[in-house]
Amino acid sequence: MALSHIVMHVALCSSVVRQAANRNVPFRVVLKDRLDRVAFDQSFLVEHGEKREARAEFDLPFGVYRAELSTPSCTAEQYFSVLPEVNRGVQISLQDGQVGNVPVPAIVQGTAPFEFSYAQPVVMVFPRSLKCKDPIPDPLQAQIDMDNEPNSYYATIYPTPLLQRNAPVTLVVRLNDSHGGYQYLRVPIGDDVGYLTRWPALGQVNVTSDLIDALAGQPEDTLLCLRMSKITVGG
Repeated sequence: MALSHIVMHVALCSSVVRQAANRNVPFRVVLKDRLDRVAFDQSFLVEHGEKREARAEFDLPFGVYRAELSTPSCTAEQYFSVLPEVNRGVQISLQDGQVGNVPVPAIVQGTAPFEFSYAQPVVMVFPRSLKCKDPIPDPLQAQIDMDNEPNSYYATIYPTPLLQRNAPVTLVVRLNDSHGGYQYLRVPIGDDVGYLTRWPALGQVNVTSDLIDALAGQPEDTLLCLRMSKITVGG
């Protein structure tokens, strides 16, 4: 099975910082899949004297995971996705006490090779009234964590009261084109984005040479709905 290498950067909570002043502090990383099966379970150490961040490194098959981190005094919970054979970093922050269940986000991801680094994918949220070939309006305010890696990108879109009032919403990947303007690609990800859901909806748009060729001559500042975009949908 093809695996991807994950480097998890764990921001420390205040109580772990205090403990690490005197000794190594263990923390546990448990990853679960959409069926609540444990895909990974391993303990790591916050090194003595560390004040900011610990690291956990491991290999995973592609998919979407819920990370549950714990120490005797701090916890964290976060969803993230893994592309096949594409290494990535994941940022997660420990919080003092029990954080409880986090809202389930939607995730948009894709490969973006270095030769197309000028494209700089950015995921945005628009009202559902935006249709193919429409001019691009102002986006909706949204809580989006954007992670652009050297050869991939990941956007985590969290549900908010505004998105719930406008649900379902339209997700769009904005790309810089070779002329210094913007082109906008619709992400067909299902109608549940913005609602509270049991598991992340997942959309994928890969930045490839075929996509770049297809965009050549397409209008800027207009919603483009190209059939060739690779899409994966989860619910």
